[in-house]
Amino acid sequence: LPEKWAPAERSLLNALHEAGRCAAGENGRYDLTRLQIRGQAGQIIGTDGRQALVMGGFRLPAAGDLHVPAVPLFGMKEWAGEPAVQVGLTPEGLCVRLGDWLVWLADAKEARFPDVAGVIKRHAGGTKLRIGDDDAALLLSSLPKWPGAGDDHSPVTLLAGEPCRVRARSAEGGRPVDIRLAGSSHAGSATLWTMDRRYLHRALLLGFREFSARKSGESVVAARGPHYYLFALLAPDPLDDAPAAVAPARPEAAAVSPDTPFARSPRSSSMKPPDPHPAPDPADGDSFDPLTEAEALRAMLGEALARSSRLVAAMKNHRRQRKAIESAWSSLRQLNLGAGG
Repeated sequence: LPEKWAPAERSLLNALHEAGRCAAGENGRYDLTRLQIRGQAGQIIGTDGRQALVMGGFRLPAAGDLHVPAVPLFGMKEWAGEPAVQVGLTPEGLCVRLGDWLVWLADAKEARFPDVAGVIKRHAGGTKLRIGDDDAALLLSSLPKWPGAGDDHSPVTLLAGEPCRVRARSAEGGRPVDIRLAGSSHAGSATLWTMDRRYLHRALLLGFREFSARKSGESVVAARGPHYYLFALLAPDPLDDAPAAVAPARPEAAAVSPDTPFARSPRSSSMKPPDPHPAPDPADGDSFDPLTEAEALRAMLGEALARSSRLVAAMKNHRRQRKAIESAWSSLRQLNLGAGG
């Protein structure tokens, strides 16, 4: 066991879980099956070479960098009600304690890991897009059902411009869906980002609302406080000027005019999808990924449970403090310090 334990935020478990979901299933030039624990920077990083998640703002006992396995443990529902998290170092790596649970994560001291922080620094800036909360809610509920969800890479195109828009269509043709993001805004030159919608969906699900890219066609960086999510863009693909279907969820949705700048060139064949193709939903005929929906629901329920647990703990602590103050005040009154001496 570690000689010393240090308290840690419960959000550390979520960071280990979400970063672990970004890790690759196999290694190439770098050891991408592991997470990088940056002690001094207080960051946990996971990447598969196409996406990278940096969860920051943590107090970690490691002085340098550790490279530990990405294990599917830290999202377990059994841990949602545990009150306290502690971390400690051993000569072999990092140990996480949660109630009666202990998890040892061995450090691969010779592991090679990409400079994710440096990549993010190079790509952040330039054109910026802020997606409003209402627009984010629409995208979270609608993206898995829009045309093209079952195509390779599940592409959608975001227009960071005036107005901000999102468009999706099926590779088999048909009318595209084009939505105006009325609650979103951009800064910098107008640009188009064509991306795998599953990356966009995950970024929004993790609470990211600020997106930026220094140059057209480069990776997009999403930022939220000390957290960052970087993902690769798809190569543009030409779209025809067929009228777009108006989405019923938003009255401001409009058809694409012939001068709408959604021209795209062929998509890169080297881009691999992060997940299997979504299965079609026979209920409505649209492509639908039940696994994506299930993971989204699990993440939201897990966050709700974690918040409710923190709220209950805070209320209990407040009650104890109130009782202590009342007891002290009662004792002072019994001493009758206000009587003449």
